[in-house]
Amino acid sequence: MYFTFNQVQHLIDSNVKIEADPPVIVGAMATNVDVQCSFNRDQSLDMTAVSSITLAHSNSTGQRLFIYIASVNAVDRHAHNLTNGVQVLSGSDVNSVTGQSRLRIRFKYPESNYLGAFLCEVNGFDQIGRPITKYALSDVLPYNLSDVLNLINSLKSCNSNHLDFIDSLIRTLYPKLESNFYPPLLYNGHKYYLSSSPMRLFNYTKAQLICGEFGGYIAELDNHEEYLFVISYIENYINIDQSTYLYTGAIQEDQNGVWINKHSVAADITFDWGPGQPTRSSGENCQCFSQTNILTLGVCECF
Repeated sequence: MYFTFNQVQHLIDSNVKIEADPPVIVGAMATNVDVQCSFNRDQSLDMTAVSSITLAHSNSTGQRLFIYIASVNAVDRHAHNLTNGVQVLSGSDVNSVTGQSRLRIRFKYPESNYLGAFLCEVNGFDQIGRPITKYALSDVLPYNLSDVLNLINSLKSCNSNHLDFIDSLIRTLYPKLESNFYPPLLYNGHKYYLSSSPMRLFNYTKAQLICGEFGGYIAELDNHEEYLFVISYIENYINIDQSTYLYTGAIQEDQNGVWINKHSVAADITFDWGPGQPTRSSGENCQCFSQTNILTLGVCECF
């Protein structure tokens, strides 16, 4: 099952902020999610010195049980990782001359471990040395795309002339499309989205499921004209290099040398293969673009 993760912020103290970047993602699409806790001492009249900033996480947003995951303090001024599963990116001097204090962590390839509640805790002292603690709380909630997709499909069936309104609704309900994809282009009645999030290894089945959540599928090149359109789209947004691979929907099953467009189940298509392609190496069962093939089609590993 795939979720969007939506941040809901509770400002317990207006000078303490906790933010997620990006605030909305679909599982398996974003490679990184950063969570930052920040505090502006100059705008806090009651806290004259900061002793530490700590980030804590709870798997539940109801009965919250927080576990500290990262901290930075005024003694050694270094950020510390207090648990596995997160990477501490930075922690600024909590009593810097700028008055700004920050602690930033990163979740790599986030899934359900990113859900729950985050607590930013700022500890310090007032003018006569009494301890003060300030908080900010942010809930990260699951959001099922299927319900929204059903609503959008219903609206489309009611009146096909309201496409502009529907597109606006999609952008409102799916901010993840703007976070993880380049602006779409329209060709032959279909919208094409190009992922801006690199993947360490392409999972064909999972990618089809993610596209399916939006009522689509991995783009398939049915003819030379569509191939030229996709090439133009890629060149508009990506400076492709030797390590970049852009996958299409064609696949080779059973290493039999027969390539088909999986969604349309179309075979015997004349693809614009690059020189020496397609090869028949083990594990290379997906079709892709790469700089190695000079923006022509080749075969790439997938699972």
